[in-house]
Amino acid sequence: QWSCHFFRGVRCMTHMAASEVTASAPPFDSRTLTELSEDDGGQTMATATESPHGDCGWGYGAGPCGPGGGLYSYGTSTEAVDTHVPAEQLPHGQKRNDAVYSCMSVCFRMDRVILGTSWNYVGEGKGGYSKVSTYNFVGRGAGSFEKEVRTTHYGCRPRRCCLVVSGSTLLLVGLCTVVALRGKLGIPGTPAAYGGDSASPASGATAAQLTGDPDCVVDPNEKDPYINWNVQQHEWCCGNYKLGCQFLLDRSQKQAQQHAAQIAVKVPRNESLFAAQQQQQQQQQQQQWQQREARAATAHQNDWAIWDDFMSDTYGVNWEDEDSSRNLDAARCMQWAVYRKDVIEDKNDPEASEDDRGQNGCISALLREAILGSLDKKTFEWEEKVKQYSVLQTGPANGGDDISVKVRTWNPLLCQAIAQRSRSVCQVRVYGVDEFAKLRKSAAMPNRMGPVDFSDNIAKSIEKGPLVFFSPGAGKSRGSSFSTTSDGNFKIKLGIRKDMTMNEPKHFLKILVGTSKAPSMLQHLERNTNSLLNRYLSLIKLRALGQDKYALLMMDASYGEDARIQKMKRSIPLMYTRYDLKGKSRDQDEKQKTSKQFTLLNGDFKEREKNYLDLTKDQCRKLRQAVQADTAFLEGHNLIDYSLFVGVTHGESNGCKATAGEPFCFEATKSLTYTFCLLDYINNFNFAKGIENIFKGGKFTNYGQGINNFISQICPGRLEWYESTEFRMCCAIIVFVLTVAAGGAGLW
Repeated sequence: QWSCHFFRGVRCMTHMAASEVTASAPPFDSRTLTELSEDDGGQTMATATESPHGDCGWGYGAGPCGPGGGLYSYGTSTEAVDTHVPAEQLPHGQKRNDAVYSCMSVCFRMDRVILGTSWNYVGEGKGGYSKVSTYNFVGRGAGSFEKEVRTTHYGCRPRRCCLVVSGSTLLLVGLCTVVALRGKLGIPGTPAAYGGDSASPASGATAAQLTGDPDCVVDPNEKDPYINWNVQQHEWCCGNYKLGCQFLLDRSQKQAQQHAAQIAVKVPRNESLFAAQQQQQQQQQQQQWQQREARAATAHQNDWAIWDDFMSDTYGVNWEDEDSSRNLDAARCMQWAVYRKDVIEDKNDPEASEDDRGQNGCISALLREAILGSLDKKTFEWEEKVKQYSVLQTGPANGGDDISVKVRTWNPLLCQAIAQRSRSVCQVRVYGVDEFAKLRKSAAMPNRMGPVDFSDNIAKSIEKGPLVFFSPGAGKSRGSSFSTTSDGNFKIKLGIRKDMTMNEPKHFLKILVGTSKAPSMLQHLERNTNSLLNRYLSLIKLRALGQDKYALLMMDASYGEDARIQKMKRSIPLMYTRYDLKGKSRDQDEKQKTSKQFTLLNGDFKEREKNYLDLTKDQCRKLRQAVQADTAFLEGHNLIDYSLFVGVTHGESNGCKATAGEPFCFEATKSLTYTFCLLDYINNFNFAKGIENIFKGGKFTNYGQGINNFISQICPGRLEWYESTEFRMCCAIIVFVLTVAAGGAGLW
């Protein structure tokens, strides 16, 4: 029924195109045609003015206006008609084609109707009458024309119900057509029940003749022509040639039935029997695993011998000896990557898992080799080239500079062993070879003390044994961790940030080389021998185990006091406390977490040391002068978020004799010693830090001045014994007594 209405509506649309009434008026033609807007609501747009003669003709004569009908030149009246209004309600006696309307109303609704007016000749004196706005006298006699209304349909809108029914009908017809033609079109994967061939090729021809594929040959003499086919052939030939599809259909139905039967049948489980079966299965799996490992060990026995020779040639014959080997990190890496068992335990981290010991061993061995390569103490097959970096200056003097540094890149031999466990890139790279070589000279060292070149000292510390990993827990940088050489003389900071918000390696290279707006680090250290900036000695990039790590080799911030006190504590009661202090950028009451007590914060310093450095005024003045010079240098490079490291030793530790002296180390009393150093000065004030500065109340604004104010607060300088009030009162009394005595003697 809906389809009938739909096609009926289409037919009516064609009929509607011919339903317009066209008037023929030879003497006259239509001069105006006014279209009404939708806001008119079907009402007449113009209001006719009443004539004083009532319903008069277009002239005078035998009518109400005189003898005869009128003879009128021309007049118009235009109205809009809603197609939903019954025919009897049309104004001015207008008629509508009901057949067209009923047909169109099934699926379409007329927007509006435009009525135009014309005049047809009907004979002398037979014209009708109509009320119009104006009258024109054109002469005596009867009218010769009769008024006829011309109707023009202007647009139509389809009904929603017809759209839904029509669309659903077309969609249903399309789906039925696809389903009906699927088998005939040879769509791959169509089983025999849906148009595929499941019995034999047509007309007795072989499948090879039909398809040209030797994998789809059937035997027509057999009862089942596909008896020699395997599952793969059925899948291939059914999908491509519609042969053997019934087997796949039967197979899928059988599997579905078996699965349904397994679900339907529920047998009560014997728990004891089930536990015994589970235990038996585990034992069988364990035996299979042991057998597989034994076969693998036998198969790789020759390979292991080759690896043993490789390690002996690279790290010495005793590379695996826990008592004498200095390369246990490489041994752990080899055992983890190649042997995959029996990784040597780490005495510094006895709770570490085998994976942690093995991976830390790989990182330690690669870092040590990279450091030795940067010191020119060992030569490897590296690629050396000069890399250029573009640095954008910010601050009062904007501008840009290009810095160039020498870079060495190579693949350590140990990477061959690591490749047995990790397929990622294994590579080391060292930056600024020439610049760091100058920084390792005594001219850049604290108070220019120590050997002429510290490279030999660094090499000895590196070659003594594996690195010791630890987490100081002072800062909040993501992935930040440290390691120290086995003798504790040098530190290596891992996890130097390089991401979308911070590029610390590039910022440090800018400090290392210097720009047109700020001096290099070497220039600053040569001008300020008492600089408290921690000495950085090498920058390394390590790519291994699927990670990219940047590392900085640096001098110990305590100038060796930390390691020395740890040794002396075994026989002398001493206590060494480390503090990481900042100015207004940190909450002064913030304390370190209980799980991270290696380095403490401002709140701990306030509680334990009373937020006070027990130094003299002269010592505090030296400390403030050194910090002011360093903060001015760092501000020139737009660096922020650095810290003041303070090491406090309680107990008689022989003072600062083993250090570079003041202002690096101050001996306040025989039982109180301080060491000072500025750390982590590789953080640039960029856009991300600017946003943080806004939301944190300007914590980075005038950062250097904040550090200076903080030091002035905690180190005002104590009064000397001769500056105390008691001593001054004693002196005043003595002077008074002597004055009186001298006056009495004079009078006497």
